[in-house]
Amino acid sequence: MLYIKIEGEDTRTGQPIDDYECAIVVNALMTQSVDRGVGRATNATLDLRNQTIKRQDTLLRMVANAPAQLEDESMP
Repeated sequence: MLYIKIEGEDTRTGQPIDDYECAIVVNALMTQSVDRGVGRATNATLDLRNQTIKRQDTLLRMVANAPAQLEDESMP
């Protein structure tokens, strides 16, 4: 069996880890950790996209209304 040293924090319990573990078990835990990280990054990207689209829509509405506002201001 292959053992590797693990140091850090258990993502499930929050407890510190400083131990030797079976590489097969650690591989499964690391895969789960990476999956959670990818999910968080995906959610952050989607949130940024949604905010960008919302702000872009607001700006486009303002630009679309600008010629009408300029015409109204130029009339005596």
